[in-house]
Amino acid sequence: MRTQKLRLLVVVCLLTFTAPIRGLQTEAGFSTAPQRPRPWDKVKEVAIGSAAPDWRLKTVEGETAALSELRGKVVVLDFWANWCGPCRKLEPLFDQLAREYQSKPVKFFTISVWPDQDFDARVYLKERKMATAFLIGDDPVAKDYGIWGLPTYFVIDPAGKVSYIHVLLSVDPEPLEKRLREAIERVLPKEQDDQSFFNK
Repeated sequence: MRTQKLRLLVVVCLLTFTAPIRGLQTEAGFSTAPQRPRPWDKVKEVAIGSAAPDWRLKTVEGETAALSELRGKVVVLDFWANWCGPCRKLEPLFDQLAREYQSKPVKFFTISVWPDQDFDARVYLKERKMATAFLIGDDPVAKDYGIWGLPTYFVIDPAGKVSYIHVLLSVDPEPLEKRLREAIERVLPKEQDDQSFFNK
């Protein structure tokens, strides 16, 4: 009797973990639908100080943005998904920072990954105006940055190196705002005082 119960438990566990995977399969094999990392998947580790993986992504209007073309600027990334509650809740904070730094050499990007099949980015952006540039992400960029949880924030310095990573484990905006602001200010090119030379 005990053996039968153990076998039943194993079957239930297998069905629980494999059902979502089967849902992504098609008659020809696996579909190309975005695949969120599963608990047992190994994700890439991106180290602080390493070169940020390059990307070339499009906006909903079809315009292209590339990290390699942003050298000399601080780049702040928010890996985001429409079904992610914390992502949506923290949008105002990210927009606030983007507005505050709009006169500085800092660029903010919201990168959408693993969207629901019925998500329409155009409709969403009409209803919710973002101060950041909204990019249509894909599996390769999520894998390159080792994304396993959302939202995940990256601060990239003007030389194109990763200077800060934050995987959100709380929806409290105050600590996040403080950490992002500190990370940005740490790598932000200092404005030169034109008069300093003459005042010496």
